[in-house]
Amino acid sequence: MRGLLAALLLLPSVAFAADPGDVVISELMIDPGAGAPEWLELYNPGTEDVTLDGCTLSDSGSAVHALDGLTVPASTYVIVAEQDCVAFEAGGICVTPTALETGDLSLNNDSDSVTIDCAGVVIDTVSYTWDDLEGDCVGADSCSANVAPDALFAADNDAWPDAWCIPPSSTFVLNVNGVAMISTPGRPNDCPEPGAACGAGDVVFTELMIAPTTSSREWFEVTSTRKDGCDLQGCVLREGPFADATFEPTHEDWRTHTIDAPGNSLFVSDEDYVLFATAADTVVGDPDDPQETVFIEADYRYSSIGLANGEEAWLHLSCGEVVVDSVPYDWARFEAGCSDGAACSVNLLPERETAEGNDSLTDWCLATDDTVWSSSSGLPFVGTPDAPGACLVRPWPTEGDLVFTELMIAPDSGGTGTTIPEWFELTSLVSTGVDLLGCRIARTRLVEGTEDEYAPTSTSNELIFGEDDVDAGSILAGATQVWSRNLCLDGTEVPDAGCAREERLYAGIEFSNSESERIELYCPDGAGGEVLVDRAGYDIANFAQRGAHSVQIDPNDGDVVSLNDDARNWCEASFLDCYATNGEAQCNYGTPGEATPCLTGQITPPPSGKPGCRCSVDAPLDGRVGVLVLMMMLVGRWRRSRE
Repeated sequence: MRGLLAALLLLPSVAFAADPGDVVISELMIDPGAGAPEWLELYNPGTEDVTLDGCTLSDSGSAVHALDGLTVPASTYVIVAEQDCVAFEAGGICVTPTALETGDLSLNNDSDSVTIDCAGVVIDTVSYTWDDLEGDCVGADSCSANVAPDALFAADNDAWPDAWCIPPSSTFVLNVNGVAMISTPGRPNDCPEPGAACGAGDVVFTELMIAPTTSSREWFEVTSTRKDGCDLQGCVLREGPFADATFEPTHEDWRTHTIDAPGNSLFVSDEDYVLFATAADTVVGDPDDPQETVFIEADYRYSSIGLANGEEAWLHLSCGEVVVDSVPYDWARFEAGCSDGAACSVNLLPERETAEGNDSLTDWCLATDDTVWSSSSGLPFVGTPDAPGACLVRPWPTEGDLVFTELMIAPDSGGTGTTIPEWFELTSLVSTGVDLLGCRIARTRLVEGTEDEYAPTSTSNELIFGEDDVDAGSILAGATQVWSRNLCLDGTEVPDAGCAREERLYAGIEFSNSESERIELYCPDGAGGEVLVDRAGYDIANFAQRGAHSVQIDPNDGDVVSLNDDARNWCEASFLDCYATNGEAQCNYGTPGEATPCLTGQITPPPSGKPGCRCSVDAPLDGRVGVLVLMMMLVGRWRRSRE
């Protein structure tokens, strides 16, 4: 007996003829847009499969469709449509095939009724007026209407529009034309659940795709810090060049978007990542398995704002009069570190996901290189959509690994049009190579009336290694590398084979000949912040330097990382080291690319504080150096006397 019972349990389920309520009309695609098929969904709320042989589907326009051969399995949704598939992933992959093709299904765009009849017995019927729900279809090309999950019974789905809704925007799929439609064909129905309004700090920005390969793939992500979540419906996104979200709301430089989600709700759950995108089909692909396709759905599609690629700006979220969250962003700070051939997002580590934790650019980082996805257009990008942040780590230098050892602040370009460029030199103090991609150099100036307070200058004051006009690359262990401003050290354009001294080029920073300044090297720390690697102080105004001489510091001279902070600890290049001549054959002196001890002695300013000699007043020059300097001075005088 037990064996017979077990055998019966293993038999396939038997489909029974339909009775009223055995199958219900659960979803309607009333207005799919030009060229896309209309469709409807049927649901079996019971525990037995139901066959619809001998049944018909009709609408108030008298169109009748035979349902012969259609079986609706228990607790299952099936699709009736004009075509063999109604929903697709990117690339044309069918994800929702049609269970029964009708050939000429037509749902009126204003009002209609749909009925399932089996031999004169009405199994289910629904009457609708599309205008009642059409206004809730926002941010998408088309939307279906589906029955609320708790109303999937014939007695309940008659209540139009109360028992029906527009699904959440995250439920989108693509139609046969590759156009997004918000709907749940063949899947459990979903109605937005409005929640409490979001307050200050309840939602925070966690990831920004600032510079996608195509602008239609821009996106950003938020998460809720509120345990019971909150609703962003009606809240306002504001983007522009102002850190204050309330600054002149009507200012022409602001771009704004009011959140109006399908179903009039955009609920953000605790620890859930909600994706805002300019296109619904934002990302596909699986970084862990290239053979696997993962379709990450945008929760909301926005318009009328866009993230700026070329300057620092701010993105704000406000609900009513309350600023929920604000973040700065500046793609120039991160662009150089982005992998070649891909777009990159910037994201926060999970422990930074607070309203205060994302307030500084140093709290953001590039995503790790192993999180490579593809957009629906097949273009790669690096990011962590719908997941916690993870920071890229390269072999960046840390504090004291590199040191500024030579600066050419005031080169002599002569009077014949030859330009001898400024330059700086970095020397490695570590036994391993380091990577400068994404590091930056900032230039600051002594604040007038203070002794040790520095601030960014009003002129160009920063460069980022790896930008188009700043060569990056690595520095080998113990090596010394020179960067020259725009030109090779001798003032020539860079030949195809590169500059003779293998100098790299930069732009964006100019040294001051008349102010007390310093430059600082910062590199990412791999955890969303950055570290000060080295600082160099220079002051030509108060510690005079002969024109055309670099200032140097010996990398082996004690604690050089601290010593080079102070301009008084530097010395000037000697007359022995002519590395380039200008158009008047006048020398520029220095040892670019060579970490050398000072030949002229440390700077010793006179008690008056006014510019003094660069040579040490306590130690005479070495005899050979003195003779050479004297000979050069005599030759210079002889040349001038012949002119």
